[in-house]
Amino acid sequence: MKTVEIINGLLKQRGISAAKMMSELGFSSGLYSQWKSGKQKPSREKLDKIADYFGVSIDYLLGKDATISQISKNEEKEQKNNATDNSDIPSDSLALNISDSELTDILNRLSDKSLSELESYLDYLLWKQDQES
Repeated sequence: MKTVEIINGLLKQRGISAAKMMSELGFSSGLYSQWKSGKQKPSREKLDKIADYFGVSIDYLLGKDATISQISKNEEKEQKNNATDNSDIPSDSLALNISDSELTDILNRLSDKSLSELESYLDYLLWKQDQES
């Protein structure tokens, strides 16, 4: 996967426009278009700033590492506050073949690193699903 596609996925996942990200990072507005068209590639310095902006590693942006690094505490709190409450959805309507308590037990046994990797993979699956539709 190309770096620009990964950045697009992160933008979509976080609900941020490319223009907003570029502005907040102090980059010229037309630069992102040049990256998308392949006329330019992001420099190491710009990739470092983008990685910090999203709380990911440069290796993640380059497609070398599927795990997202630690998300900032404020962003994590914001994500929890904005999370959709699925408690009103009957558990039998979900496509999992395990009970809620079994899933909770599995999640509780995972290390912090494994939970982060799972979250990254789920984010990737949602992004991929959006790309296919």
